[in-house]
Amino acid sequence: MPHSKFWRTGRQNFVSLILMALACLVTATAQTATPLTPAQEKAEAAKEARQAAAQQAAQKRATAAQNRAAAAQAKTAAKTTPPATTPATNTATTTAAKPATAATSPNAATAPTTASKSTGSSTVGSGTLDWQTRVYRSTGCVHNGNMAVCTFTFTNQGNEATLAAVSEMAGIQFVDDAHVPHHAVSPHFLDKYGTQQPRLLVRPGDSGTYVLSFPDVNSQVTTGDFHLRQQIIGGVTFSSAASGTTGAAAGTNAPAKTTNK
Repeated sequence: MPHSKFWRTGRQNFVSLILMALACLVTATAQTATPLTPAQEKAEAAKEARQAAAQQAAQKRATAAQNRAAAAQAKTAAKTTPPATTPATNTATTTAAKPATAATSPNAATAPTTASKSTGSSTVGSGTLDWQTRVYRSTGCVHNGNMAVCTFTFTNQGNEATLAAVSEMAGIQFVDDAHVPHHAVSPHFLDKYGTQQPRLLVRPGDSGTYVLSFPDVNSQVTTGDFHLRQQIIGGVTFSSAASGTTGAAAGTNAPAKTTNK
């Protein structure tokens, strides 16, 4: 009996050992990673890529939100800044207005004449007309019957030249206050003795007097304009004093350094 009991106990122990070994083998087999198929690997890679893209998108959204918050904060700070720049704006406005005031000085008035020498046909401004190297200024008109006799003084800004009265300021028109245009006739220069001259020799810087007559001007006309190409002298007035055939207007200075020829 003891011997039988010993073998029975041994067999039980042996069976237990075998069962334990089998259990360990099963556990080890279960713990071993099962190889993935290509489709499974592809699915896992796609899943990881989606997760990475989602993380990047979330990071971008967070960065954009931070930028918007910073911009809003800066805008709010700019609105709440005290108006300390108002005196600077007023100063800038005052400084910018100074050149406009300076433009009315007598020296600044000579600038259009200088510019007109290069353009030729541009308007030099009220009171003057450019013709080649001469600058003409109207001294007004007088009535002589139905004739308007108008006088100009000029300054030669070029070289020495002999001027012909018939071709000087060719094409000039007088447009009276009734808007009627009149063409010039009987052009002539006046020398320093007040004598009519068809030609005049002028040197650099010389001044002189030029007279034009405009026929068929109503005796009631009191103002008008001179038109020469694109140049206009507006607001030409008529003197009440009578004039002879020379057309010399009151206040006209005798020409300087002129020589008859």
